[in-house]
Amino acid sequence: SDSMGVLNKRLQGAHFYMGLVLRDQGRYEDAINEFRTALGMNRADADTLFELGKTFALNGNNEDAASALEIALAFVPDFREAYIEVEKVAVAMGDEPKAQYARAMLDVLDGKAKSVVPTLQAVAEGGQNAHYWWALGYALEKSGDNAGAIAAYQKSVEINPGELLAAESLRQLQGGGEE
Repeated sequence: SDSMGVLNKRLQGAHFYMGLVLRDQGRYEDAINEFRTALGMNRADADTLFELGKTFALNGNNEDAASALEIALAFVPDFREAYIEVEKVAVAMGDEPKAQYARAMLDVLDGKAKSVVPTLQAVAEGGQNAHYWWALGYALEKSGDNAGAIAAYQKSVEINPGELLAAESLRQLQGGGEE
């Protein structure tokens, strides 16, 4: 019934809020558990994933932080705060390509897509990471280079067939009468 859905949302909200409160108290492990419980009720909640990522980072779990933030970005590709956080985590991990990717995506969101295409191209070719190829495709698409974008998205899907963002972007771009 729908009342279950409403209750579920309220419970999810309660766990999310508890996570924020516990994190403010410096109780990172407990906060992580609350965010995870909230996520269990809605896997696709980008805000919860973002706060979970931030909390992992505060707790020194940089790999976990990076993963949670990437999932948040898969749901909300223009989530500015998440890229800011990815950059911080990448710097902490000494992962320069990831930091470059995050900075480049912030530029893309600021309407400077064309200027960061070379950076994203280099990062994508160096990293063979599906997210980086998706980012390159996104920048190319925003620059008006649809053919280049399609090629980058295809590369992303080749590297990781589960890269749903790239698959969805491809579907939209190729929907222009090619089907």
